[in-house]
Amino acid sequence: MKSLLKFSLVVTVVVGGGLAIWLGFLDPEWLRAKAKTAVYQTKDAAAHLAAEATTSTPRLNSTSCAADCRANLRRIEAAKRALQSRGQFATGSFTWGSIERELGARPVCPCGGTYSLGNTQMLPQCSIAGGGTVDTADDHVLKKF
Repeated sequence: MKSLLKFSLVVTVVVGGGLAIWLGFLDPEWLRAKAKTAVYQTKDAAAHLAAEATTSTPRLNSTSCAADCRANLRRIEAAKRALQSRGQFATGSFTWGSIERELGARPVCPCGGTYSLGNTQMLPQCSIAGGGTVDTADDHVLKKF
């Protein structure tokens, strides 16, 4: 019974739409343009979702991601040196609170790693570090400041 109702509804829409076009109530060019727009919008939405899915996952071996991480490590080291030059934290460890006040916000590794500050004698580090590859371009390591 339900399938017969569905079939009759589809036939009514198709025949009714054809009749509406034939009688001039619907412009066929307008209908085609609307259909094309709907198809393109669906394709664009699918492409956007696919791009979002690939960029939202951390890429541990991405060189651009590693470069952004190293830039964050340099910012952290610059903040440590600025605090040290003003006489704060002459020896010992830094706190994230002091670094956040210096930088305005706590830096976040774009690849999902976590940063450790270290003391005045150490450079800051990322938990991803070398990434397990031979190529140094994808390393999350600050070798010198």
